[in-house]
Amino acid sequence: MGKMYSIRNQMKWVDIDREIEKKYKARLIDVLNANGNERFCELETEMILSMSGTHTVFSPGGSVIYNDEAMKHFSYTLDCTIVFLDTPYDVICKRLGDWSTRGIVVPPGNTLKTLYNQRWDLYKYYADIHVKETELNDILARVSEEIEVL
Repeated sequence: MGKMYSIRNQMKWVDIDREIEKKYKARLIDVLNANGNERFCELETEMILSMSGTHTVFSPGGSVIYNDEAMKHFSYTLDCTIVFLDTPYDVICKRLGDWSTRGIVVPPGNTLKTLYNQRWDLYKYYADIHVKETELNDILARVSEEIEVL
């Protein structure tokens, strides 16, 4: 979604997960497994805090929502509009497939459903714009409209 939005609006696009993979020369799941959840989140935050730029769409991984410092960096330092794409749980499950191979930070003892519920509340809290996900073109148009209002 972020990449398509950036192309449509002639903006730069930065995928934070890909930036982490480039920096550590490893797949995201391997960086996560080598460092554990806590350290991985620290590495992710360090990456985000090093980001700068204007007229840029930043697409972070979902675990960034756990870090207030990183979220404030997006909001205040980078002056980003934070968009929450509210996607139903069953749709996320279909998209992820075997989520254990995806490099997703899951605290011990949690399920994907628990993670979804925890993150949903945080996404809602930090979002400038809350879009219920439907068709991609509808989302892109809605986000564009909402950003113009801000």
